[in-house]
Amino acid sequence: MMADYDIDLQYHPGKINVVLDALSRKSEASMVIQITQQKELFEETRGMELMVIRGAIALGQLMSMQIQPTLFEKISEAQSGDLKLQEFRELVEAGLRSDMQIHADGTLCFGNKICVPKGEVSQEVLAETHSSAYSIHSGGAKMYQDLKQRFWWHGMKRKIAQHVTKCFICQQVKTEHQRTSRLLQPLPIPEWSGSTSL
Repeated sequence: MMADYDIDLQYHPGKINVVLDALSRKSEASMVIQITQQKELFEETRGMELMVIRGAIALGQLMSMQIQPTLFEKISEAQSGDLKLQEFRELVEAGLRSDMQIHADGTLCFGNKICVPKGEVSQEVLAETHSSAYSIHSGGAKMYQDLKQRFWWHGMKRKIAQHVTKCFICQQVKTEHQRTSRLLQPLPIPEWSGSTSL
């Protein structure tokens, strides 16, 4: 019961509780400094016809932005360095391989799936799918089902299983799905003879 404890609750109004307020809010002056220091970025975004919109929720906040090639562009660039995929591309161009096609942007596809070259790019695809900020550390079967809809590479299922088994977080959190044992049976009650010998 709560009556058993000696509790002293103290309320601090927002004006007095300055420590939490200072940690949870950034000053507008620092935002202005960040905007002026990134003038080149501002000019580049203006050239791309992007604009910063002041909303009702986040007034005047500009987050930092990095422009990097997307994952699909990295895959397309890496395809040119993969000898096996280049061999497949030549077969498609010669009309000898009908299960593959070259997409309009020059990317080699297996059916409607993008061919991912082995190496660093495939590892990036696995990391992006499994442990990025918006993913949930799905298991190997779920990850394979998700990836096989968009991507293809030789030995994909095995590579996904290896990636998941090497994930430290998954090894800590995921439990093995084992068949439960049968119901517990009561132990027989020992008979008492009435006399005890020491």
